[in-house]
Amino acid sequence: MRPALLALIGAGALAALLLGILLWRGYTFLLWLGIPAALVMAWQLWLVVQREERQLGIELVGAGMLALAAPAAYWVSVDAMTPTGWWLWLLAWLYAASAIVYVYLRLKQRRLKEMPSRAEQWRDGRRTLLYIGTAILFTAALAFGQWVPALTPFIFALAGAHFVYGITHPCVGVKPVRIGLEQSFAALLFYVLLGAAFLI
Repeated sequence: MRPALLALIGAGALAALLLGILLWRGYTFLLWLGIPAALVMAWQLWLVVQREERQLGIELVGAGMLALAAPAAYWVSVDAMTPTGWWLWLLAWLYAASAIVYVYLRLKQRRLKEMPSRAEQWRDGRRTLLYIGTAILFTAALAFGQWVPALTPFIFALAGAHFVYGITHPCVGVKPVRIGLEQSFAALLFYVLLGAAFLI
């Protein structure tokens, strides 16, 4: 059995154990997360059936499942199932999707033989800009309607500034580990700021 498969099985077993403990302690409202999880899983399986398992789409959909950790953690912390948890899920998914597209761009940049022109940089970064731009506008509308904290679109704008820097400063020849560390730090900062915005 491959190490990756063993790791996946182990992580799944641990997650199931922890969920069981939470349910045993009375957090049964977490079962509601099974509805969006099932829908996202069905979407993933459909993509696989369509032989798109190697495409970006499967990772974007998978990010939605991982983002379910946000409402779960929030609901456990406040000991209640509130609408805020669903907003956190949506925001986490929006950022994760934008970040995945950005990382794909950075991995493409590292394989370049020479530094691209400014026009080529912007052209290659169009999809990243589309994702983060949409997220900024959408969160601005949510903030205007007072569904999410007023600082939310500004936090997404900071992420957008990071992406723009990456678009205009191609990482030609950079090792993937460095790209991963850079994005991990950026994601950590984003989620810390987002969490702080909900606590203010």
